[in-house]
Amino acid sequence: MPRHRPYAIKVELARGCTQRCPFCSLPNMAWADGPWVFMPELRFRVMIDELAAWLPQGVRIEFEGRGEPSFHPKLYEFVSYARAQYPRCQMLLTTNGDMVNHKKDGYRAWIEGLLAAGLNFVMLDCYTAERYADFVERFSGAARCFEDKTHPYTYRGPGHKQIIVMDAAPGRESTIRQYHNQGGTVDPVRAKAAGFEILMTNGQSQQKMCVRPFRELTVWSDGSIPICCNDWLPANVLGKFPEET
Repeated sequence: MPRHRPYAIKVELARGCTQRCPFCSLPNMAWADGPWVFMPELRFRVMIDELAAWLPQGVRIEFEGRGEPSFHPKLYEFVSYARAQYPRCQMLLTTNGDMVNHKKDGYRAWIEGLLAAGLNFVMLDCYTAERYADFVERFSGAARCFEDKTHPYTYRGPGHKQIIVMDAAPGRESTIRQYHNQGGTVDPVRAKAAGFEILMTNGQSQQKMCVRPFRELTVWSDGSIPICCNDWLPANVLGKFPEET
């Protein structure tokens, strides 16, 4: 038995994305332009069953990873199942918001439906100033990550529901404009050209201690368990589910 258990589980529902952001590792992955990979329903259900039996009820489940989770065709069913099996967990969906291109005027109702199904937080990352302005208007009353200093990483109980709009557009005062690139798979030249700075030391990614591999468990869509959420290749696989528990 480990000395302490993870406080967060990061679940990749989809490997594949609608965007090619210059600060992201995805454009440099060999599979970037190939078919999307979705986590199978049976794998998800068995995973949730085992997690609910093993981990404390206050754990946070984050739907994110190397792709856009909102495009998983079973997203509603997955959220509902996780909430039924894990009544006290905190569930977060981080999305680039591109589903709005399909839902149009029904996008807000779609997001609210996910919250009703069991999500606690929806984090809307906006990668252009235009998208940010649209979402601030579309989701009137939603918290704004930088302006309101609001984030979804504090446990607020299973009944808490909140939409957070995050400004990630380059060239704005409130955005995150520096990236450490500890995963080593971001192209610093391409990122810099788009207004983002990759922090480097002597031409190499900064080597700094990170505690997340010791406190978070990441599950890729194929069941692989990488050493951390930045191991996109992945280069260091600890195990694979469900072949291993």
